[in-house]
Amino acid sequence: MEAGKYVGRVLVVDDERDITAVLEDVLEGKGYSTIAAHNAQDAIELFSGEKFDIVITDLKMPGKSGLDLLAAVKEQSPDTIVIIMTGYATVETAIDALKRVPTTISSSPLK
Repeated sequence: MEAGKYVGRVLVVDDERDITAVLEDVLEGKGYSTIAAHNAQDAIELFSGEKFDIVITDLKMPGKSGLDLLAAVKEQSPDTIVIIMTGYATVETAIDALKRVPTTISSSPLK
């Protein structure tokens, strides 16, 4: 990819400012335009007023969670990619995420 070429707009959400700073540096180095929010409520407000191609969010934050943000984003813009980061991944968390967002899961036709 050419340096400086715009490839998309990313909303980075984490209550730890060091994490958002690192993600913004990496993404901007790859050509993405980024904006950071430090809680899900602020991110929801930003998302309501602006267009983002991708949302990268922490799962566990004070107040609303990354899953709450996922639901709000998908309600407003179903095609927006949402990536949830967590140090607390469990099967239950994955199931909760799938319940909050309309998703189709099917078995593979190839056996």
